[in-house]
Amino acid sequence: MSRGAAVYCGGLGLLLTFTLSVHTVFAGTGGGAFMNLPLSVRQMGLGNVSTAADDLLAAWSNPAILMAQKSEGSLALNGSSMFDGEQNTFGVGAGWLISPTVAVGGMFSGFATSISEVDEYGNATGTSVDRSVYIYGGLVSMKWRDILEAGILAKGVSDTVMDDTVNAIAADAGIVVRFSDASAGFAVRNVGADLRDVDGVGGESMPMEIRGGLAYKFAEINTTVAAEYISVNDRDGSLGLGAEYWPSRNLGIRGGVSGMNENHRQLCLGFSGVYGQMGIDYAFATHDLGSTHRVSLVFGFGKDVK
Repeated sequence: MSRGAAVYCGGLGLLLTFTLSVHTVFAGTGGGAFMNLPLSVRQMGLGNVSTAADDLLAAWSNPAILMAQKSEGSLALNGSSMFDGEQNTFGVGAGWLISPTVAVGGMFSGFATSISEVDEYGNATGTSVDRSVYIYGGLVSMKWRDILEAGILAKGVSDTVMDDTVNAIAADAGIVVRFSDASAGFAVRNVGADLRDVDGVGGESMPMEIRGGLAYKFAEINTTVAAEYISVNDRDGSLGLGAEYWPSRNLGIRGGVSGMNENHRQLCLGFSGVYGQMGIDYAFATHDLGSTHRVSLVFGFGKDVK
C-alpha cells in the first residue's frame, strides 16, 4: 500500500468512525444485552467469532486473546451513531506486553440511547426515555510454552435509566489453546450479580455468556476458517461461522454468518487495511431493521513481536 493510499484510508477511517450509522435493537430491556456485543470490528466481520480474531479488542470477548497483539503496545478505538442521533456506542482499549509471556490492558465501552415517547395516537409527547450503560475494566493475560494462553477481566458496570442508576461488578475468564495452525478458545463472561432486581419492575439479570470456538489457518493460502458457539443465560445458543483471507500483509478480507439458530441471523463482511503499525478495520452486517456498519482504528507502538 502506498503512503498516499494509507493517508487516504486513515482519513476515511476517521470519517467513518464518526458518521456511519448502527441500526441495532437490543433484546429485552437492552442495557445488559449491550455487554455481550463485541468491541472487535474484525470479530464482527468474522461472524462474531472471537477465536480467530487477532486484534486487541477481541480480548473483550475472551481476555486470553490479549496475548495475540502484534506489537509491544496497542491502542484501539471505535464508535458509531445512528443517523437520527438516538443511539451512540463507542469503545476504547489499550494493551501492553510487559514480557513475552504476560500482557496487561484496560478497556472502556459505552452505549447511550434516547427514545421519544408517543401517545396512544402516535404523536410525540415532547419527552423521551434515556438510557446509558458504561463498562470499564482491567485485564491480564499469560502464556505458557506458546501453547496455552489464559486471561481474566474484572469490570464495573454503570447502568442508568432516566434518573435511576445501578452499579455492578462482573468478571470474565478465558483460555486459548494453540497447536500448530489450529486454535481453540473458551470463555465465560459477565459473571456477577443482577443489574436490577429481576423480581421487580424493570428487573434485569447479568447477561452471563459462554463461548467456545475453533479456528484453523491454512498458512499456504493465508486463510483462516473458524466457528464459535455462544450461549447467553438460558436462551438458545447460536453459532457463528467465519473465514478470513489476507491477499497481502496490508489487506485482509473476511466474511461470516452470526446468530445461526436464532431469529435474527446476520450476514457479516469486513476488511482491514494495515500500514506499518496502524490499522483500519471495517465490518458490515445485515439486520432486520437495517444494515450495521462499524469501524475501528488500531495503533501499535514499541517493537513488533510477531
